[in-house]
Amino acid sequence: MEKIVVHKDEPIEIEYGISKAVSSLDNGGVVSLPTDTLYALSASILNQKAVNRVFKIKGRDPSKPLPILTHSKTDVRKWSKNLSQDALTLLDAFSPGPLTLVVEKSNFVPSTLFESTKTIAIRVPDSKLTQEIISRLGSPITGTSANKSGTFDPVSAQYVIESIGPDIDLIIDAGKTVGGTGSTIIDVTGNNIRVLREGMISNDHIEKVCNIKLPPPK
Repeated sequence: MEKIVVHKDEPIEIEYGISKAVSSLDNGGVVSLPTDTLYALSASILNQKAVNRVFKIKGRDPSKPLPILTHSKTDVRKWSKNLSQDALTLLDAFSPGPLTLVVEKSNFVPSTLFESTKTIAIRVPDSKLTQEIISRLGSPITGTSANKSGTFDPVSAQYVIESIGPDIDLIIDAGKTVGGTGSTIIDVTGNNIRVLREGMISNDHIEKVCNIKLPPPK
């Protein structure tokens, strides 16, 4: 595993880290990238072997599709379809940011990657560095947290290294993440939105933005 440390006020470091990450992902590598919530465990969604490695590294049930990260709100529309008005309202209000939307997948999503479901969980991280990596790569990346399933949230590069370091190819160390907790996951595929996981965005905030009343949690 290679570690590259970047600081937000060092353009040369940032460019080097971006270039190395894009090269690794493009060649089937698995990398850990900082986001606004947690460190992500990422591979190009167009590379099945790399995605399979993510499942294995994380110890995740292969029947549970991986969330994906893309670089812009416009790109969310490319990889999804039939977005409701509530979905568009949430996207405009909270993206980029700690919002993951469960949406119907478009025909651009590889069928071999998400063959077990008609939906995907997608988000735009509020990280210019990671957005730029995705943009240059030309396709979304997996966005699951960079840890073993069921363990502590990866808020620092050091934790990622201690947890799964030997199994990944590269980590971009940008210090501790700002959010420190997972994104809020919202299913917008039905007639009513459903919060599957309350994260950094509270239910109250969602209700105010969408002018709705959410059902009580089960």
